[in-house]
Amino acid sequence: MSKKIIAAVALTACLVAAAAAVMMLPSDKNDGIAASNEEAAVSLIYGLDRGEYVLLYKAMNSDMRSQYPVGNIKTAWKEKTNDLGDLLSIERMNVAEEKDGTGIDLYCAFEKGGKKIGLAFDAEGLVSGLSFEDYDQDIFDKLPAGLKENSVKLNAGSKWELNGNLTTRTGGPSDTVAVIVHGSGPNDMDGTIGPTKIYRDIAWGLPQCGIDVLRYDKRTYVHGAAIMEDYAKFTVMEETIDDAVAAAKLMESYGYKKIILIGHSMGGMLAPAIVRESKGLYDGFVSLAGSPRTLVEIIADQNLALATETNYVFIKFFVNSELAKLRQLDSWTEEELLSKTIFTIPAYYIKDMVSRDAGEIAASMDIPMLFLQGSADFQVYPEKDFEKWKEILSGKEGAEFKLYNGLNHLFMVSQGDKAGTTGEYTLKGHVGQHVIDDIAEFINGNF
Repeated sequence: MSKKIIAAVALTACLVAAAAAVMMLPSDKNDGIAASNEEAAVSLIYGLDRGEYVLLYKAMNSDMRSQYPVGNIKTAWKEKTNDLGDLLSIERMNVAEEKDGTGIDLYCAFEKGGKKIGLAFDAEGLVSGLSFEDYDQDIFDKLPAGLKENSVKLNAGSKWELNGNLTTRTGGPSDTVAVIVHGSGPNDMDGTIGPTKIYRDIAWGLPQCGIDVLRYDKRTYVHGAAIMEDYAKFTVMEETIDDAVAAAKLMESYGYKKIILIGHSMGGMLAPAIVRESKGLYDGFVSLAGSPRTLVEIIADQNLALATETNYVFIKFFVNSELAKLRQLDSWTEEELLSKTIFTIPAYYIKDMVSRDAGEIAASMDIPMLFLQGSADFQVYPEKDFEKWKEILSGKEGAEFKLYNGLNHLFMVSQGDKAGTTGEYTLKGHVGQHVIDDIAEFINGNF
């Protein structure tokens, strides 16, 4: 793999595929679940689809085993799914924590229909319940009843005019609005990646909890040609921050009393800087799979994750040489910054971005902030990025953290043969209701 290819891959939405994740299966040693309940539930559904009925049997508690010997599991699965064709994806997973265990609903999309499969887990992590229910596969792609979408213009009449949608309840607007800020790359207002639409899912979920949502097309999605006219001096101010601040000003003009930023990926990384630049317009923020580390550090990790036994030495050398440039930024002249690159990204852009230390800015703020991440995120790392947020903000009042088992960078189910790679984004998915509920609880409870 050439240096050019490695860097280009790393810049695809600033994210690349890591080594394939291992599906967690029930343990032969103790007949229990050798993973989180969420990961086990996904593995068990795919095991049933493959005809490996014994996997579910081993995962059950004694009461369920007496009710469902392996033959009965096979019969139940066949009766409920045989006429539906192939399993396409688990398009949504909802999780409810109960006093005596966990309930997980998995919305399984088949070729000819949808089946909601419920799995209950007891306090020991053993399957204590199984249910099947039909559902309309199109339901998550329809604007929910009781909501309406209003077209808005961001930067109206200017060179950087952008289309947006403000989602509210039909009964009228709330006094609270959340503004969704995109990740890296040219994203539309829905956050479309293949068949998934993460921002639309959030925009349709929160208003049902009393929180209106503004989402808008990203500047690089709409005005790419105009941006290239002065690309050498392009920074995150023009790419993201200016429009996010303009969005808050627009919502203030609409009469909203409380304005919350929801930043995803790079938007989550920039959330503290955006709030600071807004000069009090934003009352707090939610960071979805953001990071307090620099973009260059994350890209370095992503490149190393691509390394194989045969090319590791070369990739390691390339990564180290690019990281060395990061340490030289302060000594470069403006001319050098405009002519050099780091991981093919203009050094001028990188210098501007690293000047906004997300962790340092967040630590200086006295506002509510929520940090969310999926455990199966292979693009921003739970063990490095999420844990770094917790380390920097340890003991800080108003900072909350939540990690979701089995969810990926889009807060959707990590699944399939290509789990742990960008290939899993070709499967249709939706943000789980438990994620929406947690965001709503944070906003409603703090503002």
